[in-house]
Amino acid sequence: LKSLGIIGVSEYQDAKSALRSDSKFTSLFVQKKQDVQSGASLLEVFQGIEEITGEGNTTQEMIRVPKGRFQMGASQENTEAKSQVRPSFQVELTRSFWMSKTSVTQQCWLAVMEKNPSTYKGDMRPVDSIPWKDCLEFCNKMSQREGLEEVYTFFDEQIICNFDANGYRLPTSAEWEYAARAGKTDQEQRFSGSSDVGDVAWTSSMVKETKEVGQKKPN
Repeated sequence: LKSLGIIGVSEYQDAKSALRSDSKFTSLFVQKKQDVQSGASLLEVFQGIEEITGEGNTTQEMIRVPKGRFQMGASQENTEAKSQVRPSFQVELTRSFWMSKTSVTQQCWLAVMEKNPSTYKGDMRPVDSIPWKDCLEFCNKMSQREGLEEVYTFFDEQIICNFDANGYRLPTSAEWEYAARAGKTDQEQRFSGSSDVGDVAWTSSMVKETKEVGQKKPN
């Protein structure tokens, strides 16, 4: 209903909270928790837990990533990996989080930032050539548009990140790798989502410019 413009963001959040508190729907949320505890792969748990955020051209489809533990970095036996990321070590993420299903599209970026500096233009292509600070400002503006708390505060050259805020932010290195692995080790798959790079990525040997998002397998 929200993605169709029938209800607003605040109404949507209220409806979602009401569903969670209604005993008739408890089993839906409990089942996902049991899936995690029973040892189902993260990829299996991720499937079906999605929501649309934003309105109009700012829509970004989000995937809920459940909290958990994983081995960050590469195994000592993985000699293809750089020495800086070996050996791996255990990391625990104590809170679930939401991550965009695809790279941010130029259509979304333009609607929020009112400019598109991308080298390779296309509404559904990923935005590129973006300074890091602009990414933080984009996150804050996405939060403003949806009535959420801004995560980043700017003081001259200092930037403070409030991890307790409920707005948009960039993922930490650990969150990014955790989501990319989706429960797999580097022995099980060479790349994020597959051992065949052609399944999940565009490389410079395949194309000379960016492509529209979402054409490859999830990774």
